Amino acid sequence: MMRTIVKREILDQLSSLKFLSVMAVCSVLIVLSIYTGAANYVSDLKEYETTQALAQSELAKYTTYADIGIHGVKVPKKPSALSIVSSGVQGVSSKFVTVRTATRPELGPSKFSENPIFATFGNLDLTFVVKVVLSLLVIILTYDSISGEKELGTLKLMLSNPIPRVKVILAKMLGLLVCLSMAILPAVVVGLLIVSIVFKVHFTEEQWVRLGLIFGVYGLYLLLIFALGMFISARTSRSSLSLLFLLLCWIIFVTIIPRAAVILAGHLRPVPPYSEILSKMEANQRQRTQEYMVRMFKLSTELMKSGRHGKEGMEAFQQRMEELQEEMQAKIEQDNAKILEEYERKRDNLTQLAVNLSRVSPASAMTYAVMRLAGTGLQSQKRFLSDIAIYRKELQQYISERGGFMKSYSEMMRKMMEGKTLGPAGLDLSGLPVFREHNEGLVESVYHVLPDVVLLVFGATVLLLLAFMSFVRGEM
Repeated sequence: MMRTIVKREILDQLSSLKFLSVMAVCSVLIVLSIYTGAANYVSDLKEYETTQALAQSELAKYTTYADIGIHGVKVPKKPSALSIVSSGVQGVSSKFVTVRTATRPELGPSKFSENPIFATFGNLDLTFVVKVVLSLLVIILTYDSISGEKELGTLKLMLSNPIPRVKVILAKMLGLLVCLSMAILPAVVVGLLIVSIVFKVHFTEEQWVRLGLIFGVYGLYLLLIFALGMFISARTSRSSLSLLFLLLCWIIFVTIIPRAAVILAGHLRPVPPYSEILSKMEANQRQRTQEYMVRMFKLSTELMKSGRHGKEGMEAFQQRMEELQEEMQAKIEQDNAKILEEYERKRDNLTQLAVNLSRVSPASAMTYAVMRLAGTGLQSQKRFLSDIAIYRKELQQYISERGGFMKSYSEMMRKMMEGKTLGPAGLDLSGLPVFREHNEGLVESVYHVLPDVVLLVFGATVLLLLAFMSFVRGEM
């Protein structure tokens, strides 16, 4: 009898215009989102390679080692292949960073700054489709699964047969889940084939594991929405009322809670505007520069009074000036680092609080887990900037070992006095530090997404149990 109910549920759905419409929308949006994600990834990868080549050509034009520190080295961020399904913050963050030794690294343009229309419509990735569209379609399939049969009277007729209610609700759930799988899985397979055949993107073994975990998280999220739909449908006697409650829950989960969490976190842990931090850092730099100028003036005055104007006196003066400049730069770096560290600590606390508060929403929990597994989340961007800070220190040491700014400046002045052109000097860049990006390992990623997965599993389990209890104990 249970097999008969499952078969009847599947046939009823397959023959209904509602299911056919849902299947058509699922297929189009899933394939379109994966196609768009693959096209964006290939474009970002080409831009990454172009930026690398451009950085090398710029280095070849520098006349002194100091130019490397002054004009900087462009360091692009390699896009994650799994951004095909979840663009995350990678879609809105800068594509490269210009690393300088004398000033803070400068963030390059982002997709939104290059094409502002993206700021209006955003990215259409698979995570967005699952979070917003597919969850709505699941609600459309489940809102009248029980309440609709109550209205038609077919549920009483079914329960008049000698079959336990538990088997009836289980059969209906299995039938609907099979139909959902038929609507989603073929489109996913077609999308992945397009990625492999059309765009020639081939995932590594670890990326396939991550992709499997991502689809598992998608499945848990949709199962939770499915369980919510079955529960509300079992608790209401009219399908219109069931749809109203489900849409209200969907609005709260997908739109209200994530935004309310950010607003509430901002009130609980306020962060000063970044412009204020920049003003403090600029004021500190001006103060330190003035101190340097005063000390340099005193040093030159002492040199004039001592009467040591020979070669040895000038070399000692030049060496002392270089020491003062290095001392000034170190103090500026140290003071600005403290200012920036305090700002970043407050900002990280705000972000973490907003994330924890918004995890009440299954849509937020799913999004955080998927972005972490795809390597496109907030943590990925933070790791990249940390690696940039390490690279900057390596670059500072590299330039210092080759004479620093003062030696390069003196060499440039000597060439100008001799009437030589300041063309490319053919610098030996064999020892130039190479930027290394340290991506998060699979085990670490899985460890960090466990809280979100547990929340999704717990929510789906509780709602399924409530749906079972409501159906078994309720009046039909």
